[in-house]
Amino acid sequence: MNPSPVIRNLRTDHQNPTPAVASDGRLSIDLAGTIVEVTSASGSWLSEVRDRYGSFVCDRTEPSTIQLTVQPGRPHPQQHSAHCGGRRPACLGHPQLNSVEATPQITITHTTDEAAMKAQHGCLSIVDPGRRKAEIATRQGTDVLDGVLRILLPSVIAPDVMVHCTLLSDGERGFLCCGISGSGKSTIASLFPEAALCDELARLHVDPEGVEARSLPFWKARSASVALTGVFILEHGGEHRRVRLKASEAIRNLRRHIYWPVEDSDLMAGAAETLLETCRSVPVFRLAFRPDPSVWTVMTEGL
Repeated sequence: MNPSPVIRNLRTDHQNPTPAVASDGRLSIDLAGTIVEVTSASGSWLSEVRDRYGSFVCDRTEPSTIQLTVQPGRPHPQQHSAHCGGRRPACLGHPQLNSVEATPQITITHTTDEAAMKAQHGCLSIVDPGRRKAEIATRQGTDVLDGVLRILLPSVIAPDVMVHCTLLSDGERGFLCCGISGSGKSTIASLFPEAALCDELARLHVDPEGVEARSLPFWKARSASVALTGVFILEHGGEHRRVRLKASEAIRNLRRHIYWPVEDSDLMAGAAETLLETCRSVPVFRLAFRPDPSVWTVMTEGL
């Protein structure tokens, strides 16, 4: 019988059922500590957002880190735009920087105008990452919202970092599994569905007690956080093999999987310090594995 993780006392961030859409057209999403407030006159679109973000939707009354306002109409001609024609919202590209006011905001617009939608290959977004208020107009679907949040989060959460990874936990220990496309992140998540917290992006936070890993809702995820115990750089292999990396090699490998806040040198410095502290305090391994649950024993031995 192949060993598998024993789940103990897994701490999820929202235990209650997903809140209903508020009567005032507002919905809050908790992205591992960053609150996104979504406002829309369209109850049906907010219901789509609620269903998409599931356990990350929360009841919040305090000021939001990011505000998203949804309304129909054309983009303001003086604002910069990025557009996306495919499902994967990452093709929105790098946001343009505009002049900023004293209060941080983010402004995003996704138009419902048919001519503009056609001209922009299906969707349109306007992004101002220097501000934390976002305005979008949309017909339906949440792909543009997904993509914009992926672009904005690295700057908003710094010095925390956003990592391209699968996050696993047995309820007491957290294991970050990184690698290039095809290296096995989704495979290892599918081997241990009860232990998988997310299969694409997670947030790392450093505090005096250590490094905490927090799941983000991309693509399959549940809202939870756990103390980080080990980091694995994945590759497929004919047999399971775990090799601990030296500090310099660990930093070099892990940094490739971080989304950096490149617009601001101070934010970059803070994110870099989080990377260094993670590699100082958490062991980083190269893990070759075949798709078999017995890899859990190899991963977790001695951790």
